[in-house]
Amino acid sequence: MKKVFQYTQLACIAVLFSCGNQPVSEAKKNADSISVQSSDSVKQSAKSNDESIEVTEFSTADIPAELKFKGKIKEAINYKDKNGEHIVITTETGVYTSKNDENGFSNAELYAYRYTINNGTYNQTMRVNDFVYDCPLDIQAKFVENTFQITDLNNNGIAEIWVMYVTYCRSDMSPGTMKIIMYEGDTKYAIRGENKILVSDMNGRKEYLGGKYTADKEIKNGPKEFLEFGIKLWEDHITGL
Repeated sequence: MKKVFQYTQLACIAVLFSCGNQPVSEAKKNADSISVQSSDSVKQSAKSNDESIEVTEFSTADIPAELKFKGKIKEAINYKDKNGEHIVITTETGVYTSKNDENGFSNAELYAYRYTINNGTYNQTMRVNDFVYDCPLDIQAKFVENTFQITDLNNNGIAEIWVMYVTYCRSDMSPGTMKIIMYEGDTKYAIRGENKILVSDMNGRKEYLGGKYTADKEIKNGPKEFLEFGIKLWEDHITGL
């Protein structure tokens, strides 16, 4: 039996993944640090019908001070699986301009972190990071609402962590870059493409742009449940934000 735990956003992976829409200058690599922002009202609820993966409510007020992250918390959950006890946090910086950027171009970043708890210490075992830098146009880097999920689709007692997001720097209504990133343990799986946007609606005839995607070889060659679930997640949220 498949187990799926889905979270409704109430407020607002040792593996490294980093990607972006635009080249990153050395100046932006050393851009001003974004202050941590959080709210005690950010809280997630979880339901589980599988005792092998225990997911519990988690409030930002309960986040240990040892955990370092960048941006404003979007989701924060605690779960236990075969590999131990973990905390997962997703964050967004929002749109910002570096203090020493004379052009006034904008940046936006998003992150997902997993910390594994071992004898009272917190070890970062997952980090997802995507961004748009040096954008003079309309800019965004945001998680897609209601897509953050914890699953155990292959029933092996190891949780799968799913995040889905859109990034863009654009001057018109063109599609943005959309990605699904999933981690099971230390293994990363991905589906990448574009969100679909409505560009015309005349006389009841609607025209769209975007929506195409490519699944990476890891998810194609992995358990069939992963690809099936990822494609459904994409199709259910193809319009992005």
